[in-house]
Amino acid sequence: MPGLGEILYTDNFTDPALWSDLGTDSVRDGRLTLAASPGVYQTSLHQELLVSDFYAEITAHLSLCRGADEYGLLVRAASPTTYYRFTLNCNGEINADRILNSARTPLQLPFTTIDAPHGGPSEVKIAVWAVGREMRFFLNGHYQFTADDPVMPNGTLGVFVRASEDSPITISFSNLVVRAVNPNP
Repeated sequence: MPGLGEILYTDNFTDPALWSDLGTDSVRDGRLTLAASPGVYQTSLHQELLVSDFYAEITAHLSLCRGADEYGLLVRAASPTTYYRFTLNCNGEINADRILNSARTPLQLPFTTIDAPHGGPSEVKIAVWAVGREMRFFLNGHYQFTADDPVMPNGTLGVFVRASEDSPITISFSNLVVRAVNPNP
């Protein structure tokens, strides 16, 4: 992808101390696995990473995921209640929100894309290019949309799952890579 610089950080998911709120979820065998019962929202934030302008990608492995179940990447997270959220659901839709003190503001309304898997088992590479107030979102290397928002200039990265009211969800994440970016690719 044009405009990418040196690798700033990689995580092969071998150290559970780097990730928050794992509870019964786990970091093992090179993956961070999140599982949630029906109606439950589960997040995990990296505990030592601070990024502002960057490109990050992570692979999501869908084990148990269907219908309105959601999963994705948390970007520039300041706390467990303040972050940008790039969401995929198991109906093949994507969207983005700003979550500020748990209050949701849509940045991109949901739309269907052929790049988002329809349930599991499957996998997808989720990526974001963020410079200043602009964030570009990608799935499997394909551009999806751009969100523009000035509220959170930096923060950590994280992942999440949300089980719909009628089914549990299990998603594993692997191969986190964070790179420097050129703001004018």
